[in-house]
Amino acid sequence: MLAILLLPLLELTLLGILSGIVGTMTVLRGRVFFAESITHGAFPGAVIGVVCASVFTKDHSILALCVFLGALGLCLPLSALMSALARIPGVSGGAAAGVVLTFSFALGYFLSKWFAPLPLQISSFLTGSIMTVTPVDIVLAGIAMICALCVLALRGRHILLLSFDAQGYRAAFRSSPSAFALTDALISALITVCVIVMIPAVGTLLPLALLIAPSAGLMRFIARPGVLMVASALAALAISACGFGISLIFELSTGGCIALAAGIFFCGCVTWEALASRLKTGSTPARRRVMRQRNEA
Repeated sequence: MLAILLLPLLELTLLGILSGIVGTMTVLRGRVFFAESITHGAFPGAVIGVVCASVFTKDHSILALCVFLGALGLCLPLSALMSALARIPGVSGGAAAGVVLTFSFALGYFLSKWFAPLPLQISSFLTGSIMTVTPVDIVLAGIAMICALCVLALRGRHILLLSFDAQGYRAAFRSSPSAFALTDALISALITVCVIVMIPAVGTLLPLALLIAPSAGLMRFIARPGVLMVASALAALAISACGFGISLIFELSTGGCIALAAGIFFCGCVTWEALASRLKTGSTPARRRVMRQRNEA
């Protein structure tokens, strides 16, 4: 039993750490809509990759690798399309992301029906299939995590400054105009790679839950970015473990259970913040009444 669960657990561990790093960058930079559009853009790319590979081979490991290649190949032009739309006067970043998101999902659904039946189940694209991960998936997730750590070590200060003060970053590096574009491109590239390597675990529709929920929930209580990143990675690991355990016990979709656990975690953080704020504001008048009664006595 342990041998069967070894690869899925290793995959979830790597993705949990990767989610903590990239998710914190995504939230701090305000690229949540970009990440959402990329998740849906990976769907038609994965379908195209499998269809093209199935012409030459039926080997499952090669088809799985082509899922990554196809998703990456389509996510790059879709990212460029969203950036181009966002530069149009009167079109916000959220609107551009919405256009790309709906177009991508519609294209993926159309292609999946047009080329049906696919050699891989469509559910493995949408919600993932963690129990069927291969060593190739583990290697790709490990490479993505190492790349994220390298970017964090080399450009971490740049990313933080760009996230908190974009105008200040432009002014600080006015002599190097490419610095802004390079740092922003690195963040976008990390988000894209993270979403793609998460396909085996949570599919193309659900990566946003594991990517965003830990950082978005914990940032309400943690102000330091470094601490937030570590705490988000630990929270992502806990969310993955809970979702995986629930899916095994009740024989449910692992990707769906992980997304549900991430949603519960975020709602719990929001509720805890609201309760703490209410208790803090509510205790002040009571404390004043007690002090007034003591003074009168």
